[in-house]
Parts: sequence; C-alpha cells; structure tokens
Amino acid sequence: MPEELLDLVVVATMKCPKCVPTMELVWDTRDLPYTYKGETTLISAVTGDFCPGCEEAVLDMAESARVSAAMLDFNKQVNASIVDHGLRHTLVRQV
Repeated sequence: MPEELLDLVVVATMKCPKCVPTMELVWDTRDLPYTYKGETTLISAVTGDFCPGCEEAVLDMAESARVSAAMLDFNKQVNASIVDHGLRHTLVRQV
C-alpha cells in the first residue's frame, strides 16, 4: 500500500458487548464448549472475535449459523438419548 494511503487506514477495534468499554475483542479460532441438559460437547474451530475477560464471542453470520446448527444437532442427540433411556426404563418395568 502506498505510504500516503496508510494515513487513511482506520483500524477499528470491537469492544465486548458484556464488558464494554473495558475489554477489546480478539480475533481467534477456538474450540467452543457447549452444554445442554448437563451434557457437554466441543464445537470445533469457531472463528470470531472473543473477549479475553468473559469469553463472550461475536461471530459473523456464516459462523453463527454453523455454530447454531451444531448446537441444535447436539440438542437432538441429547434429547434422543433421554427418550431412549426413558423408553428402556419403561420396558424393563413392564417385563
């Protein structure tokens, strides 16, 4: 980039939506833990802006959609295991 244009470049730093105005977000890729009904999984390689203070994450639309889909899939797995366990328990009691 030509030196005269460097003066025009503005570096915007995002602040944490929870910790505003004290914490600046850090761009990173991390494995994000997710817990549902006491069961935990890791959603791998989540890229976005992370707060070093409270671990809040700000994701772009595509990454947010990917993470939400992974969370919903995990919720379905947990719910299915609860139903399977409940059904087995009912069948054992009936026998």
